[in-house]
Amino acid sequence: MRKHSILPFAGLLAGLSLTPVQGQTYSYRLCDFHQHTTFTDGAYSIGRLFEICDSMGLAWWANSEHGGASERNGILSGTDPDKTVRWEPLQIKGDNASSCRMWRWQSIGEYASPYILSRRKDYPSRTLVQGLEWNVPGHEHASMSITNQPEAVAQFEYRFDDNDTDISGGRSQGWEKSSAQGHAKMLEALEWLQANYPKTSWVIPAHPDRQGKWTISDFRDGNTAAPDVFFGFEGIPGHQRRPDRGEYSIRNHTYGNHTYGGTGWMCARIGGLWDALLSEGRHWWLFSTSDFHNTEGDFYPGEYNKTYVYMPEDIPIDRLADYLRSGNAFVVSGDFINGLHFRINESTMGETCFTGKESVQLTIEVSQPDTTPLPLHHVDLIEGIVGGYHPPGTPEYTADSVWTTRVVKRYDNLKATNGILRITDTLTPSAGHTYYRLRGTHHPPGTPGETDPAGNPLPDNTPNTGQKAQNDQWFYSNPIFVKQVKGAVEVVVHRGANRLAPENTFASIRKAREHGATWIEVDVRTSKDGILYNLHDPSLKRTTNGQGLIRDLTSEALDRLDAGSWFAPRFSGERVPRIEAVLDSLRGKANVYFDVKEADLSTLIRLVREKGYAANRKNVRLQSLK
Repeated sequence: MRKHSILPFAGLLAGLSLTPVQGQTYSYRLCDFHQHTTFTDGAYSIGRLFEICDSMGLAWWANSEHGGASERNGILSGTDPDKTVRWEPLQIKGDNASSCRMWRWQSIGEYASPYILSRRKDYPSRTLVQGLEWNVPGHEHASMSITNQPEAVAQFEYRFDDNDTDISGGRSQGWEKSSAQGHAKMLEALEWLQANYPKTSWVIPAHPDRQGKWTISDFRDGNTAAPDVFFGFEGIPGHQRRPDRGEYSIRNHTYGNHTYGGTGWMCARIGGLWDALLSEGRHWWLFSTSDFHNTEGDFYPGEYNKTYVYMPEDIPIDRLADYLRSGNAFVVSGDFINGLHFRINESTMGETCFTGKESVQLTIEVSQPDTTPLPLHHVDLIEGIVGGYHPPGTPEYTADSVWTTRVVKRYDNLKATNGILRITDTLTPSAGHTYYRLRGTHHPPGTPGETDPAGNPLPDNTPNTGQKAQNDQWFYSNPIFVKQVKGAVEVVVHRGANRLAPENTFASIRKAREHGATWIEVDVRTSKDGILYNLHDPSLKRTTNGQGLIRDLTSEALDRLDAGSWFAPRFSGERVPRIEAVLDSLRGKANVYFDVKEADLSTLIRLVREKGYAANRKNVRLQSLK
């Protein structure tokens, strides 16, 4: 008869975090998802730009040209081959073929995407993605992608891009052109992505301050309509070499008129638009990209604008959006810093630290490259108070500032140990639900032309150069939310949130934690080759697309099974989780309740100890029933 045991382990609940990929090493890795080639208005061929991205050390990048129509073949044209090859009328599908301008949906589907697929073998340690700079109806631009389905990116451009006026081109492929206009069309597009590609797509407004075409109510509308897709913006714009830094200026009708230390006013202002969104508790993250077109006004991708995202060495392309969506990322100007670990208790950027105590522990670790001439002067800790979402139609819904966000600590006189600047502190949150984020710079407060006496960046309102930008560098973190739950009832979920997501999957675990569960129940079974899995039934038939008993299949076969489609199409691709990966995802963030169905207890206990659950825990207990 099988053994049955219950092993509770203490921990702190956190918000949404990433599911570890089995056997992978994670780190903060450099990416760039907004750049241009001669497929539209860039200077270099797509091949040359890929070489540059690789040389800059990017872990992944997205080819993200403007929607609409353009005239050059981006594979054959550019300053690098020193020639221009234009489309021939017979090559062009859809309306207006005589203009020799090809619609972007066609150049994505028939030229750019096949090229990207063919070049992946040449960059085995990089991930190459098809994206789009979407001309957003009613607004300005946004970076978007559907990472593992480039043909869907082409369809999206045809259906929803505001500069694509082709009517006939997509009909032969069964694509339906949206008839909506303006903001309503934007929301229709986001809802289409949320319904069809919630795991693999993103829409991130680019240079959002420029042109004054994005408001906070637009962000609120979009994030509410498509929370898995529309979850942040490029708060630090590209074009950092240009005379109007970032192309932010009064003549461009810029929100806040200029950049501030290279950052848009939406993000640079303490208590400004970004803080107003975070103060609602929205998962709205900060990113930065190169927006590279040419070397006259731009830095190369990964040269100056840097977004570091926490992800594994071998990046699964169908998980790429997950890593962005997690919020576990930080942004940097130049080579000012190259590493940041920011934790409150055991929670990190993008997560929520639930605690029953009045105080929490802060840890900040910053590393700078040996080559930087700019020593870190200080790190600011910024705290905001979280309320609820503001109802549409109220004055609060259009309010783009909050008075409850402030710098609560400034850490200076920093000294490195073994190359790491380490800060530890005990924080007492100002309210029961708060968030914390960081910013840092080499400028002391009151630096003429750079910072005000309080240390805030001043507007970049004098002519800019590349060297001037290099002498003005900052970093910003994404936030960590903190929620105090003193005296709260402990909630144990059976097989995860199994009414909201397929049972015993990472989706059901995430949903349970989002809804405040404090314990996750895990069923343990064993594969043919001795790997422990989270599955309730002995048979695979009910909750996967497999057949037979789990004990008769190897881990290699089990890892390929779909454990989500039976519940709903949007969960297609969910896997049967390994217990090792479950423990990695929950360590320090949730309690674990094991229901051992068919497994060797000594193997499970050894794994639990290896993962650090039993270390220094007085309330670890084992209960076995025969």
